[in-house]
Formats: sequence, C-alpha cells, structure tokens
Amino acid sequence: MLTARRLFNEQGFGKVTIEMLSSEIGIARGNLWYHFKTKQDLIEAITEQFTADLLERAKIRPSGADMVVDDFCTFLAAYSNELREYRFLYRDQADYGEHNERFMGEIPKLYEETRVQFVEFYKALIEAGHMNYPQDRLTDLSVNTVIIVRFGLEYLREVGQETGRNTGAVRKAFRQYLSLISHSLDKKTSDRLFSLFA
Repeated sequence: MLTARRLFNEQGFGKVTIEMLSSEIGIARGNLWYHFKTKQDLIEAITEQFTADLLERAKIRPSGADMVVDDFCTFLAAYSNELREYRFLYRDQADYGEHNERFMGEIPKLYEETRVQFVEFYKALIEAGHMNYPQDRLTDLSVNTVIIVRFGLEYLREVGQETGRNTGAVRKAFRQYLSLISHSLDKKTSDRLFSLFA
C-alpha cells in the first residue's frame, strides 16, 4: 500500500496503472491482483488507513492556555503531514471519488471532525489572548479553513501548478490558509505559524 500511495501522490491516481504498480513493487501482476482485484480495492484500503490516521490526528486538542500555540503548531504540522502522505486523496478526488462510495459516505464526518478541531483551537487561542476574532463567527471561519486546506492541492493542480512531492504545494496550501487568519493573530503567534511553512 505504501508504494501505491507514493505513486498516486507523485503521478496522480488517474495516471498510475496496475502494471506500473506491479513493476514498482517487483511482483507479478497476478500476485498484485491476488491482494487487490482493482485499483478501487487498493484505494479503499488506503482510504481506510487515511481515515484511521485522520481520526488519530483529530485527537490533538488544546491542553491549556500556556500551551495552546505549541499545541496548535503540533496540530498544523500533523495536518500538513497528512496532506503530504495522502496528497492524492486531497488532490485527485475528481479521478477517484465517485467510484469510492464508502469513502464518499465518510467525508462529511471527517470534515466535521477537522472543523470542530479548528473551532476548539480558535476558541483556545482567543481565550489565551493570541487571537482576536468574534466567537459567533468561528463556525464560518472553521468551514472556510477546511475548504482552503482541503481543496488547496486540488486548486493548485487545476491551475497547472506542480503538486507532487518536493514541490512545496502543501506549504503553499497552508500559507494560503494562514493568510486567512493572520490579521486576527498577535504578531508573535502569526510569525511562528508562518515559520512552520517557510
């Protein structure tokens, strides 16, 4: 699965063939078929692991006012790593999404987990004095956050920018997100968050 994920990330889900996968892994196509009958079977296994990893990442929460910026950095680092490790899921949904009904059914729950996580961090940053933002608008802010981060790689791909490994695409997506909230953060916090994605 790791090899398949790497190839999907580097070349795009739609461009990777079963032949390429078996050649890269170094096994006969029939042996690969024994484990995964189709690319869709393979993507289902990958999305199952992705869902487990996302739910683990969603456990990162603010641990207290004195640690909220550190905790938020940990969360953003984990989230950006998720985009790097599963970039094709974020970038290539137009190629695989409609064929993976189970995953498509999970997406609303996964978005909501992430959105709630952002709301908790925003509230903690406000309470600790690091952020100035109206509490009654945090739901909208968290939705906008998820949209920018979730669809950042897909947007970059569609406008013709490179989105493979070592292209800086994930960094660009997160810097775009940070530009949404930087005016609401104190300078020290803003600088620290941007430095994560320098």
